[in-house]
Amino acid sequence: MPIEKLKKDLWEKVFRNKNIEKHSHYYSDIRDAIKEKTGFHLSRDTIRNLMEDRNRPSPKMLDIYATFLLDGCQDQPFTFQDYLEYCQQQPTLAETKQQVPSPDDSPKRHKLVFIALPICSLLFVLLFSLAPQKTKSFHWTEGFHNNSPAGLHDRGWKFICFDSTHWNQIRSGVLTLFTQYGEYSSNLIDSTVHNLVYKKLDCTHCEITVKIVDFNPSNRYQQAAVFLLDSNLTRTNNLRFSFATMNPDTFFEHRTQAHRVEHKRGVQVLNQVEGRTVHFTKQLHTQIYDKEEQPIAEKEIWLKMKITPDHYQTAYMINDSIGGFTSFAKDQLHFDPKYIGLACLGNGVRANTCPSTAEDIPAYFDYVRVEKAPNDL
Repeated sequence: MPIEKLKKDLWEKVFRNKNIEKHSHYYSDIRDAIKEKTGFHLSRDTIRNLMEDRNRPSPKMLDIYATFLLDGCQDQPFTFQDYLEYCQQQPTLAETKQQVPSPDDSPKRHKLVFIALPICSLLFVLLFSLAPQKTKSFHWTEGFHNNSPAGLHDRGWKFICFDSTHWNQIRSGVLTLFTQYGEYSSNLIDSTVHNLVYKKLDCTHCEITVKIVDFNPSNRYQQAAVFLLDSNLTRTNNLRFSFATMNPDTFFEHRTQAHRVEHKRGVQVLNQVEGRTVHFTKQLHTQIYDKEEQPIAEKEIWLKMKITPDHYQTAYMINDSIGGFTSFAKDQLHFDPKYIGLACLGNGVRANTCPSTAEDIPAYFDYVRVEKAPNDL
């Protein structure tokens, strides 16, 4: 019974009616509404399983639905028990009928209502004007709808080592960057990065979210990255958070008598501190495929950073992971970040290594969102 009510309440909150229709299009709308309202990212199949009674939702999923229905969010979540208690507090139909005034005393009640309404309205206006107003946490966002160099410049973006031969915006509505040879580090022989775009942050306590779509790195060093840069854009003090390939290995599989590739992907943080590198790496998943084939692209990648004047912390989410963002590296921040940068890297060359021969592949940056963050990181 509670699950049936949950389904009806979800449907009514999203579509403003009570006629539930089973179709994937509607499940996508519910998923998007939950994502927009709460920040939790669910798959369409998860919504379908609930609405079509394919399986019972897990306690974690029930808490997410409750958070949505009770107007919560990731920072202020609710539990399914909160939702049940809320439902119990709502008046039943019988209680509502008992509250209907009888014909004998209705004129008296109408008179009281006529007198009370103006007084209540005046008190509401007074209290609302005296109450502290919440300010929006939103700072700025970039949707990349006009990505010509001039259009980006007009919106405050600048370039490091602009390369017109690789500036090819092959898809509208996203910023396309290619994994060209180069790096942005002080401990490499050739650290020339290409087409790194950067913009002023203009905040000290920030939460930065970058979404990347359809990225398919298949060779070592290929990565799509978000940078924090100081006022001088120095290579000795910066921070890089990226989604990258982790040393793919080729092996011979006797069962299939074929050469196979074990392809590892993950996230990395490189924190440059006066030329030294503090490095964090986390492998997320592995794909195994024939050598002549290509790995499957990551449909959606979210990289998030929260910064204060002294610390940073990172989180990521890949392909609508159930439960939202996963926390990653956090550490001291040894410089004052003034700019956010976006870049794709193909090959970083140390003194004792050789450059990769990987082809340049595109990564599509869907948006950048910068919000004011609380001061309690």
